[in-house]
Amino acid sequence: MSKILIVSKTRMKDSRVCVGGVDLDQNLSVRLLNVNGYHEKETECPYEVGDIWDCVYMRNSRRPAPHLEDSNVSSRKLVEKASCNTSTAFLEQLEKHGICVFRGPLINCFDNCLIEDNYCFYVSKDKTPNYSTCFWVNDKPLRKNDLCNVDGRRKRRLAYMSGFSMRNKYIPYVGLGDTPDIIPKDTLIRLSLAHWWSKDGETEERCYLQVSGFYKKEEY
Repeated sequence: MSKILIVSKTRMKDSRVCVGGVDLDQNLSVRLLNVNGYHEKETECPYEVGDIWDCVYMRNSRRPAPHLEDSNVSSRKLVEKASCNTSTAFLEQLEKHGICVFRGPLINCFDNCLIEDNYCFYVSKDKTPNYSTCFWVNDKPLRKNDLCNVDGRRKRRLAYMSGFSMRNKYIPYVGLGDTPDIIPKDTLIRLSLAHWWSKDGETEERCYLQVSGFYKKEEY
């Protein structure tokens, strides 16, 4: 068994949820699936961000890099309920167990594999990290910049002023709830890379950067 700290929970299609965790015993990130390798339905999923669970799991290698965190859970038991609930508490746990936390400009994350486009960040197959999630303490605030598509659907996203180009980059926000109005500087944020995707069928497949969650600072 390994102790797993639940660090993110995002909604998917078909009422399913994507659950991210950190194996505190082995110092690595995991994506918790059921025993058959599927995301659980929201009504069935017992995990909450900040929980610590004892889990027996096996790595699932059916997807190519960078999405190597998939893990099939065969048994689980809740150890601590919401043991972490602030940015400081999460950061202390991560650093205590040797989990990498990036700081400074966003372009430094994912071992410098990110590519800066006109309006976004992504990873290409020319330079791919061996993981698809990481933690970052932001050097600048991220501000809400939602956009309505032509079909009326709202695209949730955050604006980040890149120091390299001095232009706003737009990062999809896939965390639970509405897009935050602002994520202040020096907040612990969880980043993730979306599935390989070609936006028009001609452009190379890319993994676009997204924000999958953040951890609120203490209120004094």
